[in-house]
Amino acid sequence: KFGPLLGERAWQRVGLVNNAASASLLGPVQRLDAQELVRLYAINVAIPTWLMGFVVRNSHRGAMIRIVNLSSGAAVRAFPGLAAYCGSKAALRMAGMAFAAELESPLRPAATPDAAILSYEPGVVDTEMQLATRSKSQEEFPWVETFRGFAAQGALVAP
Repeated sequence: KFGPLLGERAWQRVGLVNNAASASLLGPVQRLDAQELVRLYAINVAIPTWLMGFVVRNSHRGAMIRIVNLSSGAAVRAFPGLAAYCGSKAALRMAGMAFAAELESPLRPAATPDAAILSYEPGVVDTEMQLATRSKSQEEFPWVETFRGFAAQGALVAP
């Protein structure tokens, strides 16, 4: 139902903000559950990547499309105990860059709308994910003190 709505000429501008993410898998890589890892990658990578293509594919050619993928420092910096989150944020960042390259390519289909993709990294934001990370025990998440330090030092950005 949403696809035909995007295709209506009434829409001069179409925006998509990919902000959904999960950091539910904390701890050493050797403890990660495969099914939970697949679920996290579906939420953090597969669905946002698919949505980018869906919006561009279904919007009419005259629409100006802007896509913003909310990123994280974890997309470019490895944090111990956050392999699943870091990997998924890096994957979405790269998927957005690859899709942007496709849209800018002289080989793209002629009917491609005016679309641009931005990866926005707001910093270490004081979210429920941060709170959940800081509330873990040392046994559950050996690097918990690093994240508690972010809060104690006032290094978290307000949402």
